[in-house]
Amino acid sequence: MKAAIATVAGRATGDASRPPCARRSGRERDPRQIELPNPVAAELAGAHDSILRALEGHLDCAVFLRGNVVTLEGEPPGVESGARSSPSWPS
Repeated sequence: MKAAIATVAGRATGDASRPPCARRSGRERDPRQIELPNPVAAELAGAHDSILRALEGHLDCAVFLRGNVVTLEGEPPGVESGARSSPSWPS
């Protein structure tokens, strides 16, 4: 079976390279979008999304950045935990 393809910051990556919580499945998804100040978003947009991938390693949800909006996606408990994980993110 061919791995599903996800697009991250304009690059295609196979789901197999993502943590299990970030892989697409038939389970319920609970996306949460958080708007960040531009300087904070710029800091998160590190080389090859390395900072976002590091965040995913510590959270139970997938983390995507587009412009100054962070999207947390995964099962509801993981997304809620991720949204509460940083006091600097607006609720």
